[in-house]
Amino acid sequence: MSSASFFLSICPLISAESLLQLADAAGTAAVPPTGPLPGAYRRTLLTLLEEKQLRGDYSLRDVEATVVDIDPRELANVNTGADLATLATVRRNART
Repeated sequence: MSSASFFLSICPLISAESLLQLADAAGTAAVPPTGPLPGAYRRTLLTLLEEKQLRGDYSLRDVEATVVDIDPRELANVNTGADLATLATVRRNART
């Protein structure tokens, strides 16, 4: 994995293997088909991302990225404590 990458993720189930796949595939950026998160982004994008943020543009969808297939079960999106609690309940019920 290159030290030139940074990750953005709100997916607590993503595996280390999948993160490495993203990092290895990132020319400029790499995301799953559901993109843009989780994603591996090169540090060279930081200036662009900072400029977008200053304009109030928080979208990553216009950043050119390589698409990497990742198991959809790893892509559970968690934004709140309630989301995390729901995910924990679903996982617990799936094991029984």
